[in-house]
Amino acid sequence: RVACVGAERIHPEQLRRFAKLLEPVGFNPNAFVACYGMAECGLGISFAPLGEGVFVDRVNKDLMIETGRAEPADEDYLELVDCGAPLPSYETKVCDEVGNPLPERQCGRICVRGPNVMRGYFGDPETTAEVLTEDGWLDTGDIGYRIGDHIVITARKKDVIIVNGRNLWPQDLEHLAETTPGVRMGDTSAFSVTRPNGEELAVLVVESRKPQPELASTLAGLMRANFGVTPYIDMVPPRTLPRTSSGKLSRSRARQNYIDSSQQAWGSSQKQSPLLKQAGWVIDIDDSFGLSIEEAGDWHAHVEVEAGDQWFNLKLGVDIDGDSNQLNLLPVLLDVLQQYNRPELLRETLLQSPDFFVQIENDRLLKLDSARM
Repeated sequence: RVACVGAERIHPEQLRRFAKLLEPVGFNPNAFVACYGMAECGLGISFAPLGEGVFVDRVNKDLMIETGRAEPADEDYLELVDCGAPLPSYETKVCDEVGNPLPERQCGRICVRGPNVMRGYFGDPETTAEVLTEDGWLDTGDIGYRIGDHIVITARKKDVIIVNGRNLWPQDLEHLAETTPGVRMGDTSAFSVTRPNGEELAVLVVESRKPQPELASTLAGLMRANFGVTPYIDMVPPRTLPRTSSGKLSRSRARQNYIDSSQQAWGSSQKQSPLLKQAGWVIDIDDSFGLSIEEAGDWHAHVEVEAGDQWFNLKLGVDIDGDSNQLNLLPVLLDVLQQYNRPELLRETLLQSPDFFVQIENDRLLKLDSARM
């Protein structure tokens, strides 16, 4: 009997759990056959040997993230699955961005050529020209590396998260989150978005039945400790993440949904948004927090969130020398408030927004001086 495993990048831990669950009824883990394929090639491209189970390649995590080099490691490693050798009719190569072949164990674009490769996308010559060369090589859109003639898949090219020069595979962030108590397998999606200043921000969307501020903080700490980045943790209700007709997670749609929701929220202090059904947070700020307001003496500020089932309203209150002034919160703080009363993220946001001005009712223009933090 054979149990072929493909479609997404294969996580060995999930296979171990599956095999352990079915062990009492006689399932043999050697039945697993890792494979790789795509519709553009009539499905199958490579298959691991029959009857040998899954070969897991453990590679140095930091080296992989920083250089794309898959060097074997015995500790602090990522686990990647060998998807076997290509079928006899196929040629495969791993290339850089301009098409130069890369050496063994160096990540790059996986390209395929053979009689089963499509001639093009119907009615879409422009997209065809982007992925298919005149001599028949197909850019699969996948990233991976070679071990001999075997193929190891790391991620879809469009899904790779690049932050501060580090290449992160979204599956690794998702898998780490899903091993955390309180997070169910398949209830996460990792991707990146571009900030207004042009920098990339990693985002991890996590489905949860109720607000869990401690979980959001735990996940951010885990990502920072394991991958050197602090993603934005977006806690959303169940069944928010989009999926394909076959049930697979759609990261591209999740990313677009996040962008659309953020644009709606930044455009107004009161919008319809199912991702923002959260209320009850208050952040207290004073001079001990490390901020200052120009031309002001003693002052105190607080942030409040008012929300109903499908709406929210954000306000910033500033008390200067005993005179309280209230105004709508500037949109730059919106995403921070979704992080459940975490002042350190407020500080981080202000650091990235040096031109953060607040207009008080008495017409004085006050500036939160982020340069002093």
